Amino acid sequence: MIHVRLYFVAPQNSRAFIAAFHDGGLWRGSVRHTCPELIGIDLLCSRTVPALFISTEFWISEYAYGAAWNLSVMSSLANFLKSLGVVCVDLGAFSFPLRDDVKVAGYRPA
Repeated sequence: MIHVRLYFVAPQNSRAFIAAFHDGGLWRGSVRHTCPELIGIDLLCSRTVPALFISTEFWISEYAYGAAWNLSVMSSLANFLKSLGVVCVDLGAFSFPLRDDVKVAGYRPA
């Protein structure tokens, strides 16, 4: 499962925001430490709007993602982002569509 967020960052705080997502950064380090169900995080920066970012988080399941957001560390991280002047738009969960020619055990199309 892939979870996608759109971030608008105060321009003067872009470096701190980017650093938080790098290896060893506050966001990546805290989430990886407390949520082993997280496979990885990628951060993309807009080529035309320097203060616009998209993050993609790869989780083993939607359940694991939901459980992670009930941890206290996640509210602390959200407050950290707010302190950087970050506005976050949660675009939600995405997954690859099922192909018609692949049969999945237990799956019944609606």
